[in-house]
Amino acid sequence: MGYARLSPDGRTVAFVSPVAGIPQVFVMLSSGGEPLQLTHDEGEKVVESFAPDGSEIYYGREVGRDEVWAIPTLGGTASRLAPGRALVPSVDGNSMLYLKINSQEIYQTKKGSLGEERVYRFDNPPRFPLSILPFPDGENLLVATTKQLDDAAEIQLHKVGIRGQNAGEIASLSGFPRDLSWLKPGRTLLLSRSVNGLTNIWSYDLADHAFTQITFGPGPDFRPMPYANGKDILYVNGKGSGFLTVYQVRGKSSTDIAFENTSQPAISRDGKLVMFIKYLGQNKTEL
Repeated sequence: MGYARLSPDGRTVAFVSPVAGIPQVFVMLSSGGEPLQLTHDEGEKVVESFAPDGSEIYYGREVGRDEVWAIPTLGGTASRLAPGRALVPSVDGNSMLYLKINSQEIYQTKKGSLGEERVYRFDNPPRFPLSILPFPDGENLLVATTKQLDDAAEIQLHKVGIRGQNAGEIASLSGFPRDLSWLKPGRTLLLSRSVNGLTNIWSYDLADHAFTQITFGPGPDFRPMPYANGKDILYVNGKGSGFLTVYQVRGKSSTDIAFENTSQPAISRDGKLVMFIKYLGQNKTEL
C-alpha cells in the first residue's frame, strides 16, 4: 500500500498498489474489507487527495509528463484535471491548487476550466514547493518548501496568500519531514519524521513551534491521516516481514532461519552457509 489518503468522512481509504508491475489506484473501507481497483491503465500513479465531498479521488499520473486525474470513488471513467502534481482542492471545492515538477511556482485552476493562473513563485530566495495545505479560512495556503529537490532533510513552512500573492515564513522543520496533513486545521500538523534513524508520526504546533511524538517503535510510519472526529489517526506502517526460510523438499516442511527484515540471500558452494542483507532502518543495512 502506497500514497494512502483518507476520505473527508473517514470511511474510505484510497491508495496505490502494483498490478502486473504497474501502479494502480484502489479504494477500500477504512474499517477493512476487499479493495476495489479503480484504474487499469499505464503510468506511475500517486493518490493526491479526495474531492471535498468524497465523491472523487484525485491522483497523479505520469506518462511522459505529470498530470492529475479524477475518478469517481465508486468507480467509473477518469477525467483529466490539471497539468501538474501534488493537487489539493480549495476549501470551497471550486478550484484546484497544484505544483509542477522542478518548478518554484504554485498554480490554481478553476474546476472544469482549461486555464490556469500562477498563485506564487518562490524566487527570493529560490525554493521548491513540495506540498500544499489550504488554511481553513480559504484565503491562505500552508506550503512546504526545500532548497533542493534531492535533499529534503529540512523544510520550511510558508503562509501564502492566494489573492495577494504574498508569502511569509512560519517555521523550519528537520528530520526529513514528509506527508504533512492537518490534525487541527490551521493550528496543528501531522507528519512523518525521522529521528535517530527511526521514522514515526509526529505532530507540530504552529503557534508553539513544538513537536510531539505520536507513534513509537521501529516503524517506519508514514502517511498520517486524521479521522474527522479529531481523535483517531490512520497511518501506514512500512515494516516488512522479510523472513528467510529454508524449505525441505523431501520432508515438505519449512524452517525460518532469520527473523529480521532480510533480502538478497546467497548460499555458499558447500550449502552450509547463507549470506544475506538485513535492513536496520532508514539508509542502514548489515551484511
